[in-house]
Amino acid sequence: MTIESNAAINHAVMSKLGISIISAHTLTYGGQSGLVRLLVKELPIDSHWFFMCSSSKRTTLMASAFLKHIESHGRALK
Repeated sequence: MTIESNAAINHAVMSKLGISIISAHTLTYGGQSGLVRLLVKELPIDSHWFFMCSSSKRTTLMASAFLKHIESHGRALK
């Protein structure tokens, strides 16, 4: 099953429809009644993030500096 909303996922699990993997910060916004954190080996999941910008706009100096910093130091920020 695919559910698009974190709140809907929380409510589905609270309604005993199954289990889910969600980020810890989503539990701070909304109810946690009846939810239990399961300690699972290999979690949290290592994910990939992407930076995007519009091709129709010129990148600002600040954005360029930020992207250059991420390209040269990003892996060390883990």
